Amino acid sequence: MEAAALGFRMGQALSMEPRLDNAKGYPGTQWDWVLTLNPNQEADGYSQLDERTDYTFEAITVADGMIKQIPGAGSQYMSAAKDKTGAWQDGGKSYRLRIPPNAPVKDFWAVTAYDNMSRSMVQTDTHRDGVDSKQADLQRNEDGSVDVFFGPTAPAGKESNWIKTTPAKGWFAYFRWYGPTQEFFDKSWRLADIEPTG
Repeated sequence: MEAAALGFRMGQALSMEPRLDNAKGYPGTQWDWVLTLNPNQEADGYSQLDERTDYTFEAITVADGMIKQIPGAGSQYMSAAKDKTGAWQDGGKSYRLRIPPNAPVKDFWAVTAYDNMSRSMVQTDTHRDGVDSKQADLQRNEDGSVDVFFGPTAPAGKESNWIKTTPAKGWFAYFRWYGPTQEFFDKSWRLADIEPTG
């Protein structure tokens, strides 16, 4: 029992704060690549044990289309378990993610919140765990950017852009680009950190 609990915590640590040189999606931010491994989980001269643990703590399946850099095809994923200040994201606090205009996607983008213990999507009475660019009720700012809010209560009038979280529970976010375009790969478009707002 003690070994299982320790193994869980080791997997969680490797996943929530990867110690891999290639983990940062946007250097200087809290966004990490979800996938840092090859689909066959092997690299030149070693098996990707840390990379495998990092990924499989959160997910299971992996495919070439999730890591190949083909503009306009496949999908790409980053995650953030910490806010802009470097603090772990707390379900009892409020946050904002400002998504810049002209997100580099051919299809759509999506942001989803996950419980950092169960690794399942957050479970609340709203039955809503994400916001995406295909939503008919998505609210956009005048410049085309989108604010996504996380926290136990919604900012007034922003319910359609809000993901409810639960006090006393930690959480992490996935940001997904479906059909990422060249601006994603050359980093001329950059995702901002999740910021605490209260």
